[in-house]
Amino acid sequence: MKKVWLMLAAALFCGSAGAAAPELFRPDEALKKKIAADPEMKRILYQAHRTMLSPVMAKVRPDRGNKYTLWYFGTTFTYWMEGLGYSYMVIGDEKYAKKAVELIVSTCRDFPVNDEKLSSGLVCERGQFLYGLAVGCFFFFDKLTPEEQQLVADTAAGYIDETLKEADKPETWWYDIHNHNGVMFGPAGIISLFFLDRPGYKKRVADCVRILKRWINSGFDDKGLPCEGSVYARYSALRVMLFATLLRDQGGEDLFKTTKLKKWLHVYPAKMIPGTNLVETRNDAYYAPPSLECLFVSAANQDPVAEWIWRNWSDRGREYFPLNLLLEARRRPEPALELSKYPRSEFFRQRCLSIWRTGWGRDDAMFSIEAGPYLTAKTRHRSIHAQADRGHFNLYAYGDLWGVDTGYANDANGNPNFSRSNTLAHSCVLIDGKGQGRSGNGPGVSAETLAARDFGTFGYAKVDCTSAYNGNNWGEPAAGVKQAIRDVFFVRPSHGASAYAVVLDNINSDSKTHTCTWQMMLLADKQVELRPNGALIRNGKPFASYATTPARAKNGALTWKVKFDKPTRCSFWGLFRAGGISVLDSDSFYLSIDGGRPMQWNTAAGAEYDWRRIPDQVNLRNSPPRSKMFDFSAGEHTITLSTREREAEVQALFLGTTPDMTPAVPGDGRFLPVAAAEVSGGMVLKPHEKAVSGNRCAVWLDAARPVRMYQDSFTPANYSRPPAVILRLRGDAEAINPLFAAVLAPLKPEMKEPEVKFDRSVAGRVTITVKWPGAVDTIDWNTNGKGTANFRRVPVRTDRE
Repeated sequence: MKKVWLMLAAALFCGSAGAAAPELFRPDEALKKKIAADPEMKRILYQAHRTMLSPVMAKVRPDRGNKYTLWYFGTTFTYWMEGLGYSYMVIGDEKYAKKAVELIVSTCRDFPVNDEKLSSGLVCERGQFLYGLAVGCFFFFDKLTPEEQQLVADTAAGYIDETLKEADKPETWWYDIHNHNGVMFGPAGIISLFFLDRPGYKKRVADCVRILKRWINSGFDDKGLPCEGSVYARYSALRVMLFATLLRDQGGEDLFKTTKLKKWLHVYPAKMIPGTNLVETRNDAYYAPPSLECLFVSAANQDPVAEWIWRNWSDRGREYFPLNLLLEARRRPEPALELSKYPRSEFFRQRCLSIWRTGWGRDDAMFSIEAGPYLTAKTRHRSIHAQADRGHFNLYAYGDLWGVDTGYANDANGNPNFSRSNTLAHSCVLIDGKGQGRSGNGPGVSAETLAARDFGTFGYAKVDCTSAYNGNNWGEPAAGVKQAIRDVFFVRPSHGASAYAVVLDNINSDSKTHTCTWQMMLLADKQVELRPNGALIRNGKPFASYATTPARAKNGALTWKVKFDKPTRCSFWGLFRAGGISVLDSDSFYLSIDGGRPMQWNTAAGAEYDWRRIPDQVNLRNSPPRSKMFDFSAGEHTITLSTREREAEVQALFLGTTPDMTPAVPGDGRFLPVAAAEVSGGMVLKPHEKAVSGNRCAVWLDAARPVRMYQDSFTPANYSRPPAVILRLRGDAEAINPLFAAVLAPLKPEMKEPEVKFDRSVAGRVTITVKWPGAVDTIDWNTNGKGTANFRRVPVRTDRE
């Protein structure tokens, strides 16, 4: 690390080379000094330092038997080029140029498109590879000899032309909507701009523009909402927007003027979670703030709304440093967004996504439900990111996430055929443990939103998920039902009532009694107090401290003494964070038991704390691996966690007594906080300061038959994606049709719980009464057929009125 600090100091006084770089990547001296002085520059210089030690690919070839070789190498290659390129841009040291040229040339020679395993890989892998080449050309194109430039041109042309053969075939699985269009043809367009004077490349640019316009028109709905998850739209659109920026800088067509791309950022206010900077997520995406897409649109279209979102809600694009600072230097408008003029509800017709809210601040709440068609259902061969989640709801209030979408972290239930899209991982109803048809990685399920309205005091939707429970568009069966109707209300506050939601389920498969399970998905940081007909959900209390080995400290260790009364088998979990300037180089420890040989624990932690376990096997793309179990005899034992990579952070370990036990539902497992360990060597304890609100969410669940409330948790099929653990609140009823009725009321500390009653005394009718200090709400639910549901609020007169 000493070399990194010396390079950073030198950056403040050195010029840069590479005048042939696109204008965007030629900052003036003042901007270079600003970039050099930014703390994130340490990470970039560290990337360059590591890359200088990497052998050229001609000497170390990856395993060609791995289908995903090109993807992982493309990611690594981009990492190399960004580290070398941005360091060269700021410092101008020719050693970076020399190394980059070696890597570019050897890579083009080692990854020819006519290699069968490479050319047959996923289209996103080819796009990732081309993006690495494009980044290298940004900074080092003029360092390549004419022969080397031709090698790059020929290599890129091979990948582009090979993919173009598929791009215009409607039977291609990623045709039109899938984000792979942007991931591939954004980089393809960028690299093509370097070779416009060579045969075929003007047409390649034109083809890239054509295909990207088709993707924008298909992949976003009429209001600008992405048809796939928000993070997937960003992932592909950022590459498209970079191409669009460079193309426009060269006088080419302006893709930023396409109608749906202009609208995209204007959808964000409808999707933002109140009291946070997170975008509401579905369809395989995870929760994340707006990012660099706002800056691209702000600068390109002089869009004041995009600029407002950039300044107030975004993560400032730190992940993409220093591209964020390069874009910030471009002329942009004054921010302008009047939230008071935005509607408090939105219905997106193509996806049938309904959203209601009270506002955007920490005193506000939001509820959403999606039940629409699988957008490629009529074309069996096509695929988009989707899940078996029709009718799934999300609930947020007062800056907290209560009912959540699980993103990629979905339960495969030990069955790889269910992939990451099982209904087990959504806030839906199961029948004998079965849900909707398999969805994602090809097939998908459809539903219908019969009504979606906003009546001011409350919002209402009725959705019909019958088709989804009867199978997918491939004809694969599912739970099988006569009907699956869900009615939902989102009630806004007034007369002393707080915002709350009501979820009503009219679902039955036949005339037999089944175990019917109502579910609500929660993040693992929640604590659940079960009640006879419901639960009280609170924010969990965080650990007070964490342990780490500072960058320049000697190795250290944490040692716990643990006593077992009888022989016990345990799994190991840890609450970790990668705290260094490089996530990849600050996420591992050594673990040893009773002074035995240390075992390397690669936690795969990210920049935020998350629970990680020691798996029995690594299989990221199918069913989740089970936990590796360790045997302890009766008596006292020593557990030691020691330094492997500096700046890796840990708050606690957890010992589970079964392979499926998780820290979210700890049972008789044991937490080992770092504050209880003996600290030695260079390891240090530091306070973990995280404010946790006293907010809570009360849940009432009633059914036609008695309800058994319980909680469990699961680990995701795709272990590399956050979160690593999901908590499930569940209620079982043995019934033909459970007629589940749930009331979900998020509450601040000062708010009292309402009095909730369910009346089923009249056949075919359920009446729910929610009594607040200043009002009584009544929901009348007619359960005959598809049923009807009505809401009314009656203010309560007080003695002072």
